[in-house]
Amino acid sequence: MARIRRYCGNYILEIDGNRIREYCGNSLYEINGRYVKRYCGNTKFEINGDIIREYCGPSLLEVDGNYIRRYCGRTIAEISGNRIREYCGNYLYEIDGFLDHEQMMALIAILFA
Repeated sequence: MARIRRYCGNYILEIDGNRIREYCGNSLYEINGRYVKRYCGNTKFEINGDIIREYCGPSLLEVDGNYIRRYCGRTIAEISGNRIREYCGNYLYEIDGFLDHEQMMALIAILFA
């Protein structure tokens, strides 16, 4: 299980297995293989390796090493250890716990897409 909080702020999300939910609240998203869907709802995102796309739609984001960028566009954020920050800017989020690749990509899709 991992918890995500705003940098120097309150926890906002927690990821437990294939569920992403509000911290101490309702389930928001489910991770089902390479798909991220609203909990008991429609599929929102598809993860194909390091590329995140809208389900049955265009590619939105790509992760290149530690950098998160708009697909074929500018870099918008950077992963630095257990923190995510604006590219060349302030820290935005902190992650307490471990996320596998699939969970991390789902989190990036939810936070930045």
